[in-house]
Amino acid sequence: MRSLLILDKMLFVVFICAAQAMNNRNKDWFLLDKQDNIPEFSEYTNGDTVPVTCIQRRIDGGIHKIDARKNIIFKGFPKCKETNDFLRFSYKTNQDFTCTIHLADELFHLFQLYIHEDAPFSCRLPIIKEKKTADKHGLSVPLTFNFRGRSSENYIDIDNNMNVIVQAPSGYNSIVSAVGWSSGTNLTRVIVGDYLPLHFSVRWLHNAEPKYSNNIETPFTDGFYALPNSVSYNFGKQLTLVGLVIGILSSIITYYISYNFLLKKTKKFGFPVPNKFEDGGENGLVKKD
Repeated sequence: MRSLLILDKMLFVVFICAAQAMNNRNKDWFLLDKQDNIPEFSEYTNGDTVPVTCIQRRIDGGIHKIDARKNIIFKGFPKCKETNDFLRFSYKTNQDFTCTIHLADELFHLFQLYIHEDAPFSCRLPIIKEKKTADKHGLSVPLTFNFRGRSSENYIDIDNNMNVIVQAPSGYNSIVSAVGWSSGTNLTRVIVGDYLPLHFSVRWLHNAEPKYSNNIETPFTDGFYALPNSVSYNFGKQLTLVGLVIGILSSIITYYISYNFLLKKTKKFGFPVPNKFEDGGENGLVKKD
């Protein structure tokens, strides 16, 4: 029985190692630059400005605008009346502030699309300090503002309280992900030409320190991983195959060990055993001495 326990432990270890190997093989570094290389990072420092730029869309359907090179056009979040500047966050600094925007005709109709979910309010944050370098090489993470409300032809009812969560990796001053969503319980009605105060609550989260390191040559340990699209199918199929092979081998070995164990007990107490295993005795019987 001790042999069976040892065998089960060995098979379990083999299974875990195989799964971990396939898991590591299926990991891709995120983000890569436009040449599919791991970029060189220039770290933020606490309090640095983190600009928010957003996709420019057409009011007829919310289709994004593109430039002459077929690149999607990004511009700053609508200017805040309080600062007369585009929306910005401060790196690793929790903030509560108001940004009042002017709902001119085009922006009003875009907000109708955002609230009706005909188009997402898609923005981005640079993961490195130099915004121009980040824009040039596509080094940014998405930030989508999800506004709750009701949209009609002449007015908008909108929850203008916005929670924003930004996550930073451990051991390196960059940005991993961000999301924004309406967090209030009341709606504010606005029409074309109104000023809309947006009340932001921005909070920064930090990844826990990784327990294990699989990639010590990357800018920071175990961070910025994104599973490829095929992981749910290929990894599951490979894992099933490994499990099937291990299960078959385990069954064969267990059957062999168990049969020998029972055969010895059968001999000891004089019970019948198959003729091919015993030559003595009639009809395969072994008599107890």
